[in-house]
Parts: sequence; structure tokens; C-alpha cells
Amino acid sequence: MSQANHSSRGYGPEIFAAHYFGFFNAISYTIILSTPLILYARQIGASSSVLGIIASLMPLLTALQIPAAHFLGRFGYKNFIVYGWTARTFFTFCVAALPLAAFLDNSARLVLLVVFMACFNFIRGIASSAWMPWVSHIVPAGCRGVFFSRDAFAGNLGSLVALLGSALVLSGEARNAEYSLLFFLSAVFGLLCVRYVKKMPEVGASESLRASSHPVPWVAMLRYGPFFQLVVFSCAVMFFLGALGVFSIEYLSAVAGLATDKIILITAPHFVGAILFTPLMGSLADRVGSRPVQFFSLGLFSAVLLTWVALSGGLLQVHWTIVAVLSLATGYAGAAFHVANSRLGSLIMPEMGRNHFFAMFTVITCVCQGVSPVVWGLLLDGIGDWSLPLGAFVWKRHSLFFAGMFVVCIFSLLLLARCKKLSEKCATSETGKKIF
Repeated sequence: MSQANHSSRGYGPEIFAAHYFGFFNAISYTIILSTPLILYARQIGASSSVLGIIASLMPLLTALQIPAAHFLGRFGYKNFIVYGWTARTFFTFCVAALPLAAFLDNSARLVLLVVFMACFNFIRGIASSAWMPWVSHIVPAGCRGVFFSRDAFAGNLGSLVALLGSALVLSGEARNAEYSLLFFLSAVFGLLCVRYVKKMPEVGASESLRASSHPVPWVAMLRYGPFFQLVVFSCAVMFFLGALGVFSIEYLSAVAGLATDKIILITAPHFVGAILFTPLMGSLADRVGSRPVQFFSLGLFSAVLLTWVALSGGLLQVHWTIVAVLSLATGYAGAAFHVANSRLGSLIMPEMGRNHFFAMFTVITCVCQGVSPVVWGLLLDGIGDWSLPLGAFVWKRHSLFFAGMFVVCIFSLLLLARCKKLSEKCATSETGKKIF
């Protein structure tokens, strides 16, 4: 089906297959990249620094999108995703075997876990370079907000299913066999989602692929005003989002002392919030623009982080209802931000050299996201048991962490207010200009 047909008819079943891919892919990566993996790493002795390193592997290895973008025109978007997702699943099976390797002690398991996750994310970093350029080619500009909101809905629904299933499997005292089963299921769903990628339309026009793969000098790309401002703003946001999920889970486990299955259950509303409100965000962004949605998202994140400061400092007692509400609000705010930011990015990237613009944007922001948990993990380990009581409030490692996240979030809000070119009107007026 040609791109022209997509534009006239909206997106049909072939493009809708992307949402099925997003659903099954989310089940797979939620297990192997988020809460269950973090809790397993803690069980085998991972410190805050090691947790930060594990969390950083996925965003940092996204840097491979830059060299990979040169080969998209040669191999095609679909082939990149199909072969990449298939290959990375091998290392998911390797992770699934670790908990059952009784001949290994916890230190050896932890080292192998980091190695397997590095290999998994190495392949993912290469393969993921095809996704956003592919979507921008096959989804008409007029319904991208709806597409991204539906895609986020499918992904969040898959993540919710994964967390609820993980809580069921890990109920009671979590054992090695149960972690192994979870990681095995992650691998199975990773293979299943490839089936739906194969149903999506390839970009048939070789001219379009060559134009998108046209090399653009890095300096020229960064001199393009809307693109540069989007990169700086997104980096600021990623610096607090990259660490928030990892160390809030660590806090609930190591400090609040909650059981594994309870932690999974009270963090699941994160995806409920995204599921309930994401469909509204896409159509709202198409009507009022991405910028108002971004302001709302960061304002809500600020309120969430202040509440975490109060919890970790002792002003509020840790209770499952409070944490569940925070998780719900975080999911809502995160979904709103990503839908609005993805929509704005798809409008800002010019057609000539689009693959490289998307690759550079993703790599720079993901490096910030990857550096964040490493930096905060080292700081948390450095702070150690230090504390400073101030009346009912106590400054200690996690209260300082959440306060730091709040400061970064406020800085992001101020940055968004100053980035005058982050609007559809400015982006559209400059997209046709000669930028290299």
C-alpha cells in the first residue's frame, strides 16, 4: 500500500498491526527491562550503582542508532526490526536460564546478568533506529497524534498485563524458578510481537528511503533551531525520568520494606493512568498543539516528586494507597509527555536526512536518560547512611534524590517556557528551509 493511499484513507489494518506489536513488545520489555528485573537484581545483591548501570544500558546503547541509520536505506525498515527483535530474544532466554544456574553464586549471576543485558540492549539499539522513521513514512501527518496515543495505549496495556502477571507469579516469597519463568515468558512474547511487524507495510518508494537516509552534517542539524531546542528540552526531562522509576522501586524495597509482589501491584497503576488518559492526549495534542500538553505533564510530575520528597523524608507515612496514586499520576504524566513530544518531533524533523535527525535526537536524549541512573546511583551510594533531621522531616539519601529530581523538573518547565521555537507553527515554517 503506497504512502499516498495511507494519506487519503487514514491508516488501515496494515498500520494498525503496529499497535499489536506494541502490545506484545510491552509485555516482553516490561519484564526484562523494568520492575521484575530490578527486583531480581536486588535479590542477588545489586547495589544502587549496579542498578543504575543496568537501567542505563538500554538508553545508552541507543547511541548505536547513529551508525545504524546509514544502513536503513540498504536493508529497509521492516528487516531491521524483524531481525533485530528476533536476535535480541536469544539473550532474553539467557537471562531466563540464570536463576536456575545453581552452580553459580550471586556475584557470578550478577556479572552475567549485566553482560546479557548489555548484549540484549546492543542489538535493540541497532534495530530500534528504524522505528520512528518508518512510522513517519507510513502514518499520515494529520493523524500522528492519534497514532502515537493509540500506540502508547497498546504499550501501556501490555505493560499492565505484564506487571499483573508478574505479581501473580512472584506472589509470596519470590524464588529463582519463578523469576526464570517470568524471563522465559518475556522471550516468548518477544518472538510473538515479530509476527505483527511482518504485517506492517514496508516503505515502497526507494526515493523516499534514500532521501531519509541522506547524510546530514551533525553541526548543521544542531543549528536547525526547532531541532536544537527540542533536543535540549528533552534532555532535561530525560535526566529526571531516567532515574525516577529505578530508585523509587529501590526505596520501596530497601527502605520501606515492602514485599516483591506488593511493590509490583502498587506500581501497576502507572500503566492504568496511561491507559485511561492516553487516548485523550493524542486528539488533544492534535487540537491545541504539543506545547500545552507538555506544560501540563511537567506540572503533574512536579506535584508527584514533591509527594515523594514528603514520603522519603518522613512527613508522610508510606502507605500502598499513596504510592498507588503517585504511580497512577506518573503514568498519566509520562504518557502525556511522550505522546506530545513524539508528535512534535515527527513534525519538526525535515524529510531530507530524516533518519539521521531521528537517530541523533534519540541518541542524545537516551544518553541523558542513561547517564541519569548511573549518576544518581553513585550519589546514593556515596551518601550512604548520612541523615540530617529538621523537625519532623529528615534529609537522607532518598529524600535528597527526590528533591533533586524536583529541581530538574522545575528547570525543564522553565526551559520549555523559553523555547519559543517548540511550536508547530515555528516548526512548520522552518521545516522547508535549507538547513545544510
